[in-house]
Amino acid sequence: MALRIVSSNIGDRQGTVIIAADKQEEVMSAAAKQMAIAEGSKQLGRCGVSGNEVAYPVDENGQSSEDLVLGRAGQVAEYHCEYKLTAGL
Repeated sequence: MALRIVSSNIGDRQGTVIIAADKQEEVMSAAAKQMAIAEGSKQLGRCGVSGNEVAYPVDENGQSSEDLVLGRAGQVAEYHCEYKLTAGL
């Protein structure tokens, strides 16, 4: 699966973009980061990423849980990563 934007919530000076992919490495890649920045730039103009991104697994309903993260229950459908964006000065 290619990278895709799951959600985008952009305000006046900051926002978040959630990227999804089949593999954890994909949602943490430079391409995913650039996709998030490009999405944020539509409203924020020049913006940057906080640098504290963490990939997490989700099930077929897009939900994550401690049991899913720890591999105790459920099937991982894909991985998400939330990119926090801030507008430049």
